Amino acid sequence: MLVGPAFVLSSPSVMLWSESMKRFFLFIACLLLVCASAGATPVVEYPARTVRIVVPFAPGAINDMIARLLAEKLAVSIGRNVIVENKAGAGSQIGTAFVAKAPPAGDVLLFGAADGLSVLPAIKPSLGYTVPDSFTFLARVGTGPFALVVSANLPVNTFEEFVRYAAANPKAVRNGTPGNGSSTHMGAALIEQEAGIQLTQVHYQGMAGAVNDLVAGHIDSALVSAPTISPHLKTGKVKVLAVMGPSRHRLLPGVPSIDEIGRKNLYVIGWWGLLAPAGLPADISERLVRDVNAILEDKVFRAQLEDRGIEVSPMSGVVFRQFAADDLRRWKSLAQRAKISLD
Repeated sequence: MLVGPAFVLSSPSVMLWSESMKRFFLFIACLLLVCASAGATPVVEYPARTVRIVVPFAPGAINDMIARLLAEKLAVSIGRNVIVENKAGAGSQIGTAFVAKAPPAGDVLLFGAADGLSVLPAIKPSLGYTVPDSFTFLARVGTGPFALVVSANLPVNTFEEFVRYAAANPKAVRNGTPGNGSSTHMGAALIEQEAGIQLTQVHYQGMAGAVNDLVAGHIDSALVSAPTISPHLKTGKVKVLAVMGPSRHRLLPGVPSIDEIGRKNLYVIGWWGLLAPAGLPADISERLVRDVNAILEDKVFRAQLEDRGIEVSPMSGVVFRQFAADDLRRWKSLAQRAKISLD
Protein backbone atom coordinates (compact mmCIF):
# COMPACT_ATOMS: atom_id res chain seq x y z
CA MET A 1 0.00 0.00 0.00
CA LEU A 2 1.25 3.41 -0.86
CA VAL A 3 1.41 5.85 2.01
CA GLY A 4 1.97 9.39 0.72
CA PRO A 5 1.52 12.94 1.92
CA ALA A 6 -1.90 13.19 0.24
CA PHE A 7 -3.12 10.22 2.30
CA VAL A 8 -1.75 11.66 5.57
CA LEU A 9 -3.29 15.12 5.08
CA SER A 10 -6.63 13.72 4.20
CA SER A 11 -6.82 11.43 7.23
CA PRO A 12 -9.92 12.34 9.33
CA SER A 13 -8.09 11.80 12.64
CA VAL A 14 -5.24 14.07 11.60
CA MET A 15 -7.63 16.79 10.39
CA LEU A 16 -9.48 16.67 13.71
CA TRP A 17 -6.21 17.03 15.62
CA SER A 18 -5.22 19.97 13.40
CA GLU A 19 -8.48 21.87 14.05
CA SER A 20 -8.16 21.24 17.79
CA MET A 21 -4.66 22.68 17.83
CA LYS A 22 -5.83 25.76 15.92
CA ARG A 23 -8.55 26.39 18.50
CA PHE A 24 -6.07 25.83 21.33
CA PHE A 25 -3.54 28.31 19.97
CA LEU A 26 -6.31 30.83 19.26
CA PHE A 27 -7.47 30.51 22.88
CA ILE A 28 -3.93 31.05 24.17
CA ALA A 29 -3.49 34.15 21.96
CA CYS A 30 -6.75 35.66 23.23
CA LEU A 31 -5.79 34.88 26.82
CA LEU A 32 -2.43 36.60 26.41
CA LEU A 33 -4.13 39.65 24.87
CA VAL A 34 -6.54 39.93 27.79
CA CYS A 35 -3.73 39.60 30.33
CA ALA A 36 -1.62 42.21 28.56
CA SER A 37 -4.45 44.77 28.55
CA ALA A 38 -5.80 44.06 32.03
CA GLY A 39 -3.58 46.65 33.70
CA ALA A 40 -3.94 49.28 31.00
CA THR A 41 -6.14 52.36 31.50
CA PRO A 42 -9.00 52.31 29.02
CA VAL A 43 -9.13 55.26 26.65
CA VAL A 44 -12.39 57.15 27.19
CA GLU A 45 -13.30 59.96 24.86
CA TYR A 46 -14.17 63.23 26.63
CA PRO A 47 -16.89 64.02 27.30
CA ALA A 48 -18.57 60.66 27.73
CA ARG A 49 -21.84 62.22 28.93
CA THR A 50 -23.71 65.51 29.19
CA VAL A 51 -21.66 68.26 30.84
CA ARG A 52 -23.28 70.27 33.64
CA ILE A 53 -22.17 73.81 34.45
CA VAL A 54 -23.28 74.63 37.98
CA VAL A 55 -24.17 78.27 38.63
CA PRO A 56 -24.33 78.99 42.39
CA PHE A 57 -26.87 81.76 41.86
CA ALA A 58 -30.53 81.99 40.90
CA PRO A 59 -31.66 82.02 37.25
CA GLY A 60 -31.57 85.49 35.69
CA ALA A 61 -28.54 86.75 37.59
CA ILE A 62 -25.63 88.06 35.53
CA ASN A 63 -23.62 84.93 36.41
CA ASP A 64 -26.44 82.77 35.05
CA MET A 65 -26.70 84.76 31.81
CA ILE A 66 -22.96 84.53 31.10
CA ALA A 67 -22.91 80.81 31.92
CA ARG A 68 -25.75 80.08 29.49
CA LEU A 69 -24.01 81.95 26.69
CA LEU A 70 -20.81 80.01 27.41
CA ALA A 71 -22.63 76.67 27.62
CA GLU A 72 -24.17 77.19 24.20
CA LYS A 73 -20.76 77.79 22.62
CA LEU A 74 -19.01 75.04 24.59
CA ALA A 75 -21.56 72.44 23.46
CA VAL A 76 -20.56 73.11 19.86
CA SER A 77 -16.85 72.87 20.71
CA ILE A 78 -17.01 69.54 22.54
CA GLY A 79 -19.82 67.96 20.54
CA ARG A 80 -21.94 67.10 23.57
CA ASN A 81 -24.88 68.68 25.40
CA VAL A 82 -23.85 71.28 27.99
CA ILE A 83 -26.55 72.31 30.44
CA VAL A 84 -26.64 74.98 33.14
CA GLU A 85 -27.81 73.87 36.58
CA ASN A 86 -28.63 76.53 39.19
CA LYS A 87 -27.75 75.66 42.78
CA ALA A 88 -28.26 78.93 44.61
CA GLY A 89 -28.12 79.69 48.30
CA ALA A 90 -25.91 80.77 51.19
CA GLY A 91 -24.17 83.46 49.18
CA SER A 92 -23.15 80.96 46.47
CA GLN A 93 -21.72 78.51 49.02
CA ILE A 94 -24.12 75.65 48.20
CA GLY A 95 -23.37 75.39 44.50
CA THR A 96 -19.66 76.04 44.92
CA ALA A 97 -19.32 73.32 47.56
CA PHE A 98 -21.32 70.90 45.40
CA VAL A 99 -18.79 71.15 42.58
CA ALA A 100 -15.83 70.95 44.95
CA LYS A 101 -17.08 67.55 46.14
CA ALA A 102 -17.95 66.17 42.69
CA PRO A 103 -15.78 63.52 40.99
CA PRO A 104 -13.11 65.20 38.81
CA ALA A 105 -14.31 63.74 35.53
CA GLY A 106 -15.02 66.98 33.68
CA ASP A 107 -18.76 66.46 33.46
CA VAL A 108 -19.50 68.73 36.46
CA LEU A 109 -18.06 72.24 36.17
CA LEU A 110 -18.51 75.45 38.14
CA PHE A 111 -19.20 78.87 36.74
CA GLY A 112 -17.78 80.60 39.77
CA ALA A 113 -17.55 84.20 40.85
CA ALA A 114 -15.60 86.38 43.23
CA ASP A 115 -18.50 86.10 45.69
CA GLY A 116 -17.94 82.44 46.46
CA LEU A 117 -14.25 82.13 45.63
CA SER A 118 -12.58 85.15 47.21
CA VAL A 119 -15.08 87.19 49.24
CA LEU A 120 -17.05 84.54 51.14
CA PRO A 121 -13.95 82.46 52.03
CA ALA A 122 -12.40 85.62 53.50
CA ILE A 123 -15.12 85.95 56.13
CA LYS A 124 -16.46 82.43 56.62
CA PRO A 125 -13.96 79.76 57.65
CA SER A 126 -16.23 76.70 57.30
CA LEU A 127 -17.53 76.39 53.75
CA GLY A 128 -17.09 72.78 52.73
CA TYR A 129 -14.30 73.79 50.35
CA THR A 130 -11.04 75.72 50.35
CA VAL A 131 -9.67 78.15 47.79
CA PRO A 132 -7.71 77.44 45.71
CA ASP A 133 -7.03 73.80 46.68
CA SER A 134 -10.54 72.40 46.13
CA PHE A 135 -10.64 73.34 42.46
CA THR A 136 -8.98 73.07 39.09
CA PHE A 137 -8.93 76.61 37.73
CA LEU A 138 -9.67 76.48 34.01
CA ALA A 139 -10.36 79.94 32.60
CA ARG A 140 -11.43 83.34 33.79
CA VAL A 141 -14.10 84.65 31.45
CA GLY A 142 -14.75 88.24 32.41
CA THR A 143 -14.67 91.06 34.93
CA GLY A 144 -16.97 93.92 35.81
CA PRO A 145 -16.35 96.83 38.18
CA PHE A 146 -19.05 98.12 40.48
CA ALA A 147 -19.97 101.79 40.59
CA LEU A 148 -20.64 104.01 43.60
CA VAL A 149 -24.18 105.30 43.18
CA VAL A 150 -25.95 107.77 45.46
CA SER A 151 -29.47 109.09 45.81
CA ALA A 152 -30.17 112.38 44.06
CA ASN A 153 -31.17 113.65 47.52
CA LEU A 154 -27.62 113.33 48.86
CA PRO A 155 -25.86 116.72 48.59
CA VAL A 156 -22.75 115.41 46.80
CA ASN A 157 -21.73 115.21 43.15
CA THR A 158 -18.25 113.67 43.23
CA PHE A 159 -16.52 110.83 45.04
CA GLU A 160 -14.42 113.20 47.13
CA GLU A 161 -17.52 115.18 48.11
CA PHE A 162 -19.09 111.89 49.20
CA VAL A 163 -16.06 111.11 51.39
CA ARG A 164 -16.09 114.58 52.97
CA TYR A 165 -19.83 114.42 53.63
CA ALA A 166 -19.59 110.96 55.21
CA ALA A 167 -16.61 112.07 57.31
CA ALA A 168 -18.53 115.08 58.59
CA ASN A 169 -21.64 112.96 59.28
CA PRO A 170 -20.50 109.61 60.73
CA LYS A 171 -22.98 106.77 60.12
CA ALA A 172 -25.48 109.19 58.59
CA VAL A 173 -25.05 107.72 55.09
CA ARG A 174 -27.19 104.61 54.71
CA ASN A 175 -25.47 102.23 52.30
CA GLY A 176 -27.43 99.35 50.80
CA THR A 177 -25.98 95.90 50.11
CA PRO A 178 -27.45 92.61 48.83
CA GLY A 179 -26.49 90.90 52.09
CA ASN A 180 -24.02 90.69 54.93
CA GLY A 181 -20.68 89.48 53.59
CA SER A 182 -21.57 90.12 49.94
CA SER A 183 -19.04 91.54 47.47
CA THR A 184 -20.54 95.02 47.66
CA HIS A 185 -20.76 94.91 51.46
CA MET A 186 -17.03 94.19 51.49
CA GLY A 187 -16.51 96.91 48.88
CA ALA A 188 -18.27 99.44 51.09
CA ALA A 189 -16.16 98.29 54.03
CA LEU A 190 -13.07 98.87 51.88
CA ILE A 191 -14.16 102.45 51.22
CA GLU A 192 -14.77 102.96 54.94
CA GLN A 193 -11.35 101.63 55.87
CA GLU A 194 -9.33 103.44 53.24
CA ALA A 195 -11.23 106.74 53.32
CA GLY A 196 -11.60 106.84 57.11
CA ILE A 197 -15.38 107.14 57.13
CA GLN A 198 -18.28 105.30 58.77
CA LEU A 199 -21.40 104.25 56.90
CA THR A 200 -24.53 102.54 58.15
CA GLN A 201 -24.81 99.25 56.27
CA VAL A 202 -28.36 98.25 55.33
CA HIS A 203 -28.50 94.62 54.20
CA TYR A 204 -31.17 93.35 51.80
CA GLN A 205 -32.08 89.92 50.50
CA GLY A 206 -30.55 90.56 47.10
CA MET A 207 -29.54 93.59 45.06
CA ALA A 208 -32.98 94.38 43.65
CA GLY A 209 -34.32 95.60 47.00
CA ALA A 210 -31.30 97.82 47.57
CA VAL A 211 -31.55 99.40 44.13
CA ASN A 212 -35.29 99.98 44.45
CA ASP A 213 -34.83 101.74 47.78
CA LEU A 214 -31.88 103.76 46.44
CA VAL A 215 -33.99 105.02 43.51
CA ALA A 216 -36.86 105.76 45.92
CA GLY A 217 -34.55 107.71 48.24
CA HIS A 218 -34.96 105.38 51.22
CA ILE A 219 -31.19 104.78 51.37
CA ASP A 220 -28.32 107.04 50.35
CA SER A 221 -25.75 104.95 48.51
CA ALA A 222 -24.86 101.54 47.11
CA LEU A 223 -22.23 99.83 45.03
CA VAL A 224 -24.08 98.65 41.92
CA SER A 225 -23.00 97.04 38.65
CA ALA A 226 -23.15 99.25 35.57
CA PRO A 227 -25.79 97.13 33.75
CA THR A 228 -28.02 97.19 36.84
CA ILE A 229 -27.96 100.94 37.40
CA SER A 230 -27.92 102.09 33.76
CA PRO A 231 -31.72 101.84 33.23
CA HIS A 232 -32.29 104.18 36.20
CA LEU A 233 -30.02 107.01 35.11
CA LYS A 234 -32.64 108.80 33.02
CA THR A 235 -34.98 109.06 36.02
CA GLY A 236 -32.76 111.70 37.61
CA LYS A 237 -33.18 109.97 40.96
CA VAL A 238 -29.62 108.66 41.26
CA LYS A 239 -26.09 109.93 40.60
CA VAL A 240 -23.11 107.75 39.71
CA LEU A 241 -19.96 109.11 41.33
CA ALA A 242 -17.24 106.64 40.36
CA VAL A 243 -16.48 103.39 38.58
CA MET A 244 -14.55 101.29 41.09
CA GLY A 245 -11.97 100.03 38.62
CA PRO A 246 -8.94 101.18 36.63
CA SER A 247 -10.85 102.56 33.64
CA ARG A 248 -14.20 103.98 32.66
CA HIS A 249 -17.08 101.65 31.85
CA ARG A 250 -18.56 101.57 28.37
CA LEU A 251 -22.08 101.81 29.84
CA LEU A 252 -21.08 104.80 32.00
CA PRO A 253 -18.75 106.81 29.73
CA GLY A 254 -19.22 110.06 31.63
CA VAL A 255 -18.29 108.62 35.02
CA PRO A 256 -14.63 108.79 36.14
CA SER A 257 -12.78 105.64 37.18
CA ILE A 258 -11.37 105.36 40.67
CA ASP A 259 -7.91 105.58 39.08
CA GLU A 260 -8.75 108.98 37.63
CA ILE A 261 -9.88 110.10 41.06
CA GLY A 262 -6.52 109.05 42.46
CA ARG A 263 -7.62 106.20 44.74
CA LYS A 264 -6.23 103.06 43.10
CA ASN A 265 -6.52 101.13 46.36
CA LEU A 266 -10.32 101.11 46.13
CA TYR A 267 -10.94 98.55 43.38
CA VAL A 268 -14.26 96.71 43.77
CA ILE A 269 -14.43 94.41 40.76
CA GLY A 270 -16.50 91.31 40.17
CA TRP A 271 -15.09 88.41 38.15
CA TRP A 272 -16.34 85.14 36.71
CA GLY A 273 -14.68 81.99 35.47
CA LEU A 274 -14.95 78.27 34.73
CA LEU A 275 -13.60 75.76 37.26
CA ALA A 276 -13.69 72.03 37.91
CA PRO A 277 -13.13 69.88 40.99
CA ALA A 278 -9.50 69.46 42.05
CA GLY A 279 -7.74 66.52 40.41
CA LEU A 280 -9.16 66.97 36.92
CA PRO A 281 -6.98 64.98 34.48
CA ALA A 282 -4.55 67.16 32.57
CA ASP A 283 -5.83 66.18 29.13
CA ILE A 284 -9.40 67.19 30.01
CA SER A 285 -8.22 70.40 31.66
CA GLU A 286 -6.14 71.35 28.62
CA ARG A 287 -9.04 70.58 26.29
CA LEU A 288 -11.45 72.78 28.23
CA VAL A 289 -8.95 75.65 28.57
CA ARG A 290 -8.29 75.55 24.85
CA ASP A 291 -11.99 75.48 23.97
CA VAL A 292 -12.99 78.27 26.36
CA ASN A 293 -10.16 80.53 25.23
CA ALA A 294 -11.23 79.99 21.63
CA ILE A 295 -14.79 80.97 22.58
CA LEU A 296 -13.49 84.14 24.23
CA GLU A 297 -11.93 85.10 20.90
CA ASP A 298 -15.28 84.79 19.14
CA LYS A 299 -16.50 88.27 18.15
CA VAL A 300 -20.17 87.43 18.61
CA PHE A 301 -19.61 86.01 22.09
CA ARG A 302 -17.47 88.99 23.12
CA ALA A 303 -20.14 91.39 21.91
CA GLN A 304 -22.80 89.51 23.88
CA LEU A 305 -20.80 89.90 27.08
CA GLU A 306 -19.85 93.52 26.43
CA ASP A 307 -23.50 94.41 25.80
CA ARG A 308 -24.17 93.12 29.31
CA GLY A 309 -21.43 95.25 30.79
CA ILE A 310 -18.86 92.46 31.12
CA GLU A 311 -15.28 92.99 30.04
CA VAL A 312 -13.83 89.85 28.45
CA SER A 313 -10.56 89.22 30.27
CA PRO A 314 -9.10 85.75 29.61
CA MET A 315 -6.85 84.16 32.21
CA SER A 316 -6.08 80.44 32.38
CA GLY A 317 -4.70 77.66 34.55
CA VAL A 318 -2.08 78.52 37.18
CA VAL A 319 -2.34 82.24 36.43
CA PHE A 320 -6.08 82.19 37.10
CA ARG A 321 -5.50 80.13 40.24
CA GLN A 322 -2.95 82.64 41.55
CA PHE A 323 -5.27 85.54 40.73
CA ALA A 324 -8.05 83.98 42.84
CA ALA A 325 -5.66 83.26 45.71
CA ASP A 326 -4.38 86.85 45.67
CA ASP A 327 -7.91 88.24 45.59
CA LEU A 328 -8.83 86.07 48.57
CA ARG A 329 -5.83 87.35 50.53
CA ARG A 330 -6.84 90.94 49.78
CA TRP A 331 -10.38 90.48 51.09
CA LYS A 332 -9.22 88.42 54.07
CA SER A 333 -6.91 91.26 55.10
CA LEU A 334 -9.81 93.71 54.87
CA ALA A 335 -12.13 91.40 56.83
CA GLN A 336 -9.61 91.21 59.67
CA ARG A 337 -9.17 95.00 59.78
CA ALA A 338 -12.89 95.72 59.55
CA LYS A 339 -13.76 92.82 61.89
CA ILE A 340 -16.24 91.29 59.43
CA SER A 341 -16.97 87.61 59.98
CA LEU A 342 -19.67 85.04 59.23
CA ASP A 343 -19.02 82.23 61.72
